[in-house]
Amino acid sequence: MKKLLFASSFMLLILVGCTDKLENEDKTEQQQDNIEEVEQVGRDDEQTEPVPANKEQQQANKKLSETLTNLYRKYGVIHPNHKYEEKLGDLYVGIVYSQLIDFDNDGQEELYILMKSSQYMNEDLEHRNEAGYVEEIWGITDQEAKLIANNFYSYYEDAPDMSFVALTDGSTAIKRYDAQKIQFSTMQNQQFTVSDSELNGEETPIINKENGQKQFAIDLSEPISSIQIVMNELSKGMNTAFDAETEALTPEIDTAIRQFINFGDINSLDSTMYESMIEALIFNQKIESDQDPIENYGAGFSEQLIKDAMKKYYSVDFKPDDLEARNPDSTDFHWLEYKDGVFYIVASEYYMDINLPTTEKIVKLSDDLYFIKIQSTEFKALQYSMDTGDYFDYTEYIDVPFNEWPELTHNYLQKNIPSYQILKETAGQYQLLYQSYNNLTVAELEAFLKQ
Repeated sequence: MKKLLFASSFMLLILVGCTDKLENEDKTEQQQDNIEEVEQVGRDDEQTEPVPANKEQQQANKKLSETLTNLYRKYGVIHPNHKYEEKLGDLYVGIVYSQLIDFDNDGQEELYILMKSSQYMNEDLEHRNEAGYVEEIWGITDQEAKLIANNFYSYYEDAPDMSFVALTDGSTAIKRYDAQKIQFSTMQNQQFTVSDSELNGEETPIINKENGQKQFAIDLSEPISSIQIVMNELSKGMNTAFDAETEALTPEIDTAIRQFINFGDINSLDSTMYESMIEALIFNQKIESDQDPIENYGAGFSEQLIKDAMKKYYSVDFKPDDLEARNPDSTDFHWLEYKDGVFYIVASEYYMDINLPTTEKIVKLSDDLYFIKIQSTEFKALQYSMDTGDYFDYTEYIDVPFNEWPELTHNYLQKNIPSYQILKETAGQYQLLYQSYNNLTVAELEAFLKQ
């Protein structure tokens, strides 16, 4: 579960005042082989779970994946065995459940999400700014994710019970009911229609009532599992790169993965992300200030220092003009400012929860590119310290199975959803070209191969 006060993409920061390309004719034979392999998506007749082969489906999967991961970053996930009427304060939010469902049986699955929200979310989507449970259904229109429907369930007894009903024609209806009425919602052409007519089919309860008390009918012993299932299903349809032979996890690659795992989202091909990539270098102490602070700002970093670091860690030829990619209408807070050849970071103290990676798969895309799938576990270091009044040195347990960590730490270890990295080997050192919860489509992998 995530607390609104501390929502952030990859770290928490608390203000406390001032403190000191398409096809490339020059591709190597190995690069071309890997692209050809990626393009075999869905063509293996022996696969037990066929994956989509066309670019449109890859893009659809990517857009739904991004929709879910954006919510995951902002809301987090509820704690295990969360109870329906368990409010835990107005600032606590989290995804309760997610599932891919083809509501109209047209071959394109929709993304269903149920989450605990708050009146303090300050979202552009107004229906999220209410204390209770928000239901959203996302589909694909013109290769973009589109919110098709939303519904609200209060904490209280007047909220309806809800089930999915699998109908005989292959579609799925949503059944909402209370003591007074039963209604069924069915979808056609990305629009839901509500009817009082009885629909029969296999019913899967999501919210119901037992002994007069509202409850979740789904298993919430490990709430993140539904998100992991959805993300893995969507990822299968993007590429088949991980069908290649697994590379060995060398000590050097393992060190690189651990070095970068807390950097958050990285994309060396996307200049709109360069600002947060610079921040990641600063917050992860990869560069040290070489300029005096100015009013309202803390440390200063020379332009050349930033350029050198962007090249060293991301293989990016950075120029300050790249920061002009900021959306002028955005209300996002910016920690980084650029003035007269110097980058300044807002004066702050900060902390990061610790991500501890387990490498699931490494494949070689080319002579120097490695594509990696990672399953990480997050240690809630600050929450542990606040609750216990003690500091836990996790570095002493890096190579120890989590079930052998001190029992007091177990409630502060939380599984993450899978993430992906692309590492580039240069002169024995590794650079991070990509990191995200979102897998890459064939076209995106090709772009990195061309870099």
